[in-house]
Amino acid sequence: MPEDPLRRGFVMRGLYPEYAVGPGDEVELILRDVELVRETVRIRPDGNISFLLVENLQVAGMTVGQLDSALTIAVSRYLREPKIDVQVTEYNSKMVSLLGAIEYNSLIGYKTGQGRYALKNRTYLLDLILEAGGTTSDAQLDQVQLIRGGQAYTFNLQRVLRFGDISHNPVLQGEDIVIVPGASRLTKKVVVLG
Repeated sequence: MPEDPLRRGFVMRGLYPEYAVGPGDEVELILRDVELVRETVRIRPDGNISFLLVENLQVAGMTVGQLDSALTIAVSRYLREPKIDVQVTEYNSKMVSLLGAIEYNSLIGYKTGQGRYALKNRTYLLDLILEAGGTTSDAQLDQVQLIRGGQAYTFNLQRVLRFGDISHNPVLQGEDIVIVPGASRLTKKVVVLG
């Protein structure tokens, strides 16, 4: 299955995956100096941000640690030994659509069911389904489809659950579409996103 490094939700740093920011993500930047400066900025479509004395810093594809270092270097031209903290507050740059026999629960306080989900790090197919609330009782886990770049791939999540076969549990990337088919007529729906 083809992978696009720009659409992945993570970058490997040593043995660990770290989230890679992109256009649409919102980050909170805190400068701890004589006076605390806190600003929330959205990464623009061109991948740049502006903060304090720094204009148009290219940050798309950076991890939070790399963004922290880049801002510290840029601000250090104007301030001596600046201390900057960076935190992602909204994940919007890498979204995945999930459709089909997905359980909906309105009582738990966060989004479940069919819809669009943000990738916040390395996310596997099964992880996304569990985050969305799991499947309905009639879900056909042996026929889960993943559409990437106009090409459909079929995965058998029963093999993952029974035998630990990770070849049927791919890592998702932005703009993927996941369809979990259901056996009953109730799961045959049309969903309009946007």
